[in-house]
Amino acid sequence: MTLTTQNAAWLPHLPPEVTEQAGRQLLDSYLIALEGWRRGLGLRFHADDSPAFADIRAWFVHKPGKLFSLTHGSRTHYFYRSRGDKVGRNTVTQGTDKAAAKKILEAGKVPVPRGFIMQPSEDLKVLHTRSETLEFPLVVKSANGSFGLSVVTGLTSIDELTKAFQQLKKVYPEESIMIEEHLSGAEYRVYVVGEEVAGTIERVPANIIGDGSTAIRTLIEQKNQKRKQNPHLKYFPIIVDEEIHQMLKMQQLSLNAVLPQGQQIFLRNRSNISLGGDPIDRLEEIPESLKAAAVNALKAFPDFPHGTVDIIMSSKGPTVIEVNPTAKLGSLLYPSKGQGRDVPKAIVDYYFPETVETPCANQYYFKLHQALIPLETGAAAEVKVTPCERTTAVEGKHWLLEGDLDSLIAREKLRETAVFYRMAGFLKKKEKQQYHLYLTGALNGYVHMLAYLEETGITSHFLADAPVFVTPTFQLEETKKEKQKYTKELQSQVSLMEKQRRAKERMLHAAATLSKAPVGTWSKALRGK
Repeated sequence: MTLTTQNAAWLPHLPPEVTEQAGRQLLDSYLIALEGWRRGLGLRFHADDSPAFADIRAWFVHKPGKLFSLTHGSRTHYFYRSRGDKVGRNTVTQGTDKAAAKKILEAGKVPVPRGFIMQPSEDLKVLHTRSETLEFPLVVKSANGSFGLSVVTGLTSIDELTKAFQQLKKVYPEESIMIEEHLSGAEYRVYVVGEEVAGTIERVPANIIGDGSTAIRTLIEQKNQKRKQNPHLKYFPIIVDEEIHQMLKMQQLSLNAVLPQGQQIFLRNRSNISLGGDPIDRLEEIPESLKAAAVNALKAFPDFPHGTVDIIMSSKGPTVIEVNPTAKLGSLLYPSKGQGRDVPKAIVDYYFPETVETPCANQYYFKLHQALIPLETGAAAEVKVTPCERTTAVEGKHWLLEGDLDSLIAREKLRETAVFYRMAGFLKKKEKQQYHLYLTGALNGYVHMLAYLEETGITSHFLADAPVFVTPTFQLEETKKEKQKYTKELQSQVSLMEKQRRAKERMLHAAATLSKAPVGTWSKALRGK
């Protein structure tokens, strides 16, 4: 079974109602953590100053959820977002520096674009002299930029090259600037695990298709509405900015223009998903030469077993543009067209090959933000998620209940009864004295639950047999009002703890500087460790 939305087929065990709770920043972590947890692996989330992550490069980890570990038997592996501890620290440094990565790829005889690197101290005279060896159009980009925000493409003259170079130098005065020949062709993002390609998307620049009656402005709005239905793309709408205005102007169009039926126009040159691009699954269509180029790109580094490779398939064949050791997974799992690919499974398979055949409890999930509360409030430095002991697929049953369940005591008694009979599921309010009850578990558990409902005067109306995504224990779903109140109180507490944590960090760094002691030592001392 697959979850189908328009022209996309997503993985059935990772529906949006399960993964959306992770939001934009924690999706990659949650996907891999959930895969391991469903296999029965031990799962822990860690605070940002955990000594276990001393040798793992990580950034923006003051908000918990990006650092976690998975354990099977005596073996534990540590992860930052989608990157595990088998990816070397030097590889991460080199992979985030496009100039350094390109040198390594060239040394490994991996095809890369022709070009050169401008050091911060080099001037326009050097730029003009060295550019004579290349063919226009050209691309200029910062060696350390990301999300396509430091890339200028399609430069057709020395004047355009000079202007683009000077603009980037103002923004990145201390960084190397790369100048490369622009390659025309389809752009692919390939996720490699070991020597296998686990997923591939074609990245198509932001675009719209005319219908003969609707203005471009409205077509963009309509496409953004469709992107909102995608749990990953909803965070990356097409934003009308100066670049889009210029692209329309070059095509002698404006936002008020109406395109003929079926005419497609591109709104940007850059294909980044974060800028409104479309991810289209191409795993089963790409040639073996492209797969080989991606695998060889990772092999060029000494310890780079999994990550993404960006490739342009031009008339010259596959050419590697860049690599990413800490890649986002959302586009591979939730493409706008085609089949979602189970990259999290491939990653956990690689780290724990002995669990490949382990049955997965794919209809169970854990609530991420509940798990992270002790870290967010500063109450703990490490959180162990309650193990998932259920390892078989289950069919859920859905009832509509009518009766006196509006009191918290009545709902809590129902929850206790479900837990006693080892039933998973949840109770969710529909309206006054009406509730949705979802249950899954052993047959005798259903019998006992129905008997309890009858004893307490609750009328049950069976609605359907259907797979239900539930937590391993029975839960009472909060009403909207209860959830808003709880969220407000929690946010207030978390905000206070974050202010205190930042103040502590400033004090720790100052103290460490004065004493020349490691920051982690002071952190433990202040925590009372």
